Formats: sequence, C-alpha cells, structure tokens
Amino acid sequence: MKSNLLTFSMLSAKPDYLSGGSAWIEHIPFAFLTIEALRPDVFVELGSHHGDSYVAFCQAAKTLELPMRAFAIDTWEGDSHAGFYGQEVYDRLKAVHDEPYGHFSEMKRMKFDDAREEFVDGSIDLLHIDGLHTYEAVSHDFQTWLPKMSERGVILFHDTVVRDRNFGVWKLWAEISPQYNSFEFHHGHGLGVLCVGKSVPQCFLDLLGQLQALPDHSRKYFHAQGRQLSLQNYMRAQNHKNEVSMQQSAEQMDQAAGLLQDMDRQITQLKGELRESHALNAQLKQVLEMISAKA
Repeated sequence: MKSNLLTFSMLSAKPDYLSGGSAWIEHIPFAFLTIEALRPDVFVELGSHHGDSYVAFCQAAKTLELPMRAFAIDTWEGDSHAGFYGQEVYDRLKAVHDEPYGHFSEMKRMKFDDAREEFVDGSIDLLHIDGLHTYEAVSHDFQTWLPKMSERGVILFHDTVVRDRNFGVWKLWAEISPQYNSFEFHHGHGLGVLCVGKSVPQCFLDLLGQLQALPDHSRKYFHAQGRQLSLQNYMRAQNHKNEVSMQQSAEQMDQAAGLLQDMDRQITQLKGELRESHALNAQLKQVLEMISAKA
C-alpha cells in the first residue's frame, strides 16, 4: 500500500521549540514527515545554530519512539553567513536539548571535518547540510560526507534559492540534483531533498513521488504550513517583547515610586532639620539680646 500524505501521524504535529531567530522554521512540517517516512537509524546535522531544525527532527523521532541516534555538529561560534555569536546560543540550545533528547542525541561542538572521522562509511541515513553556504564550502561538505551515507541515505540542503551574499548552494544544487532522485522547496530560503542511497525506504520514495507528481501544489501546501509557523513565531516574539516592555515599565514605575519615597523621606528630614534650625535661631536671638542688654 502506497503511503499517502494523510496517513502520516506527524502531519498535524506542532514544534515544541521555536528559537525566534531561525530561517529554517518554515520547513519543520516537512522535517516531521521526513523522519516518519524515512525512519533513520542515524541522523546528522551539519550546522545547527539556534537548533530549530535539529530539535524538530529529534522531536519527531521521540514522538514516534524511533531507535534513532542523532548528532548536531557545530562550533557554535557562527560564520560569515550566519553571523558570529557568543556562548549564549550554545547554552540556550543545550538547555532545550539535553533533558528531552539527550538519551539519544548528542551535540558535538567541533568542526565538520573533525567530526567526520567519528562516523564510519555507510552509516548515516539522514544528513542535513546547513553550514557555511559558499559554493566551495557546501561542495566540500557534500563530497566529504557522501561516503558516510548509507544505502538508505537522504541528504537535505538548506538555502538552495539564496543567490546573494556569496551563497552558492543553488549552484551545487543545479549540478547534483539531476543526478539523483530529488525535489526542491522554494519557500523558507529553499530546501533541497536528495536521495543518494540505492535502497531508500519505499515510504519515503512514495512521499517524494507525491511531491514530484504535483510540484506546484506540493510547494504551496508546505509553504502554507511553514507560513503558519512563521506567523506563530512572530506573534510569540511580539508577545515576549510586550511582556518585556511591560516588565520594564513596571520596574521603572517601581523605581520611580522608590525615588518618590526617598524624596519624601528627605523632605521630611529637611523639614525637621529646618524646624530645629528655626528653634536654634530663636535661641541664638535670645542669647544675643541678653548679651546686648548686659552690655
């Protein structure tokens, strides 16, 4: 029986985590279906940054109770395309990742080439390449990690439609996509799906076949699904900003109230000191009058 989009239990799933800073979130609906259709034993992501994509893949595997091992590989320092950032990005993702997914997933803080040596050839079923996006960098990642892919292997490429800022994924995609069973989404900066294994599971091939049969409708459907997440993410960010603004306003009001109380105390103290000063002046005047009278 061929798989149908409607038969996937993850079709209506919603992400548990959105960082608020990722360009990848519009592909999360397809990420959920990828895990359900492919059911990889080993998943590797090259370039995780805020972790929206990686956590989504892990969430799907956990929900489906799959015996999957997952590895996020990144220096968590940034690059010329993602921008450079500090320790807080890694710390935030680790806090989100470790408790729910740490029993089957590992965050490897290292360079891609160094991490590659830790995987034997033919061991990876699903690879997501989302590191530095120059043509030279993404070509290197593809060529050097391709031997690590299993007979069931599928590779995902993000940013396949971006052509500015020296992005070159589009160029590599144009070269390699005709050589394999493939499909490309155009929303969310583009996502390329490449079947590199000779024995990709039939369920995933059925899913890919449905996308290829009606490419425009498929792209519109997943674009709409992704757009909903973008709007949800935007609203969440706005609500957070409003909460922060209200908290700051409340803190400012508390500070102002504190300043007023301090001013009241100071005024009361000054009034007391002024009364004492007036009484002292009256006493001094009496003393001066007595001295004058005796003189």
